[in-house]
Amino acid sequence: MIRTTLLVTWAIAGLLLAPPPPTGEEVTAQMVANICEQYRPIVDEMYEYFPIDPNIVLAVMAQESSCDPNDLSDDGHNTIGLMQVAAKPWNLAERYLYQPKWNIWQGMYILNSSINNEKENPDKDVWRALAAYNCGWTSLNAGECLYFGGPTYADRVLDFWYPYFAHENY
Repeated sequence: MIRTTLLVTWAIAGLLLAPPPPTGEEVTAQMVANICEQYRPIVDEMYEYFPIDPNIVLAVMAQESSCDPNDLSDDGHNTIGLMQVAAKPWNLAERYLYQPKWNIWQGMYILNSSINNEKENPDKDVWRALAAYNCGWTSLNAGECLYFGGPTYADRVLDFWYPYFAHENY
């Protein structure tokens, strides 16, 4: 409940960062980016199967979980791990989603599917795919994404987080 309240408060303030750990230490975006970099080798490995710019994947992980593999949402969707994947729609055992490699695999699969969805995304628009990754195609197309979801989420990933990782070219 506290985390949800903080997220809503920070979203309204335009910060959209996951709340800091309970240690009291102020967490900066650069600190989150540094934590995320430990997962670059896994993302690079998955690139062979899902050719998405790894910098975008790391930016999604930063936005979704602050790169905490044990992050569990409390928003009712029960999304888990680095890329905040929901187990139920994908028929996955939750325990696998706490494992970084499985979570990244599934998150990249979902994002790659959104990018390459010929019906909903014929131009392979990454911004649009990111918006759908966050709130789903049905909600995105109906304009029913929450205030800080969908288009705002895509802007946040690409405009705020992506520059922290863009030092690697793909």
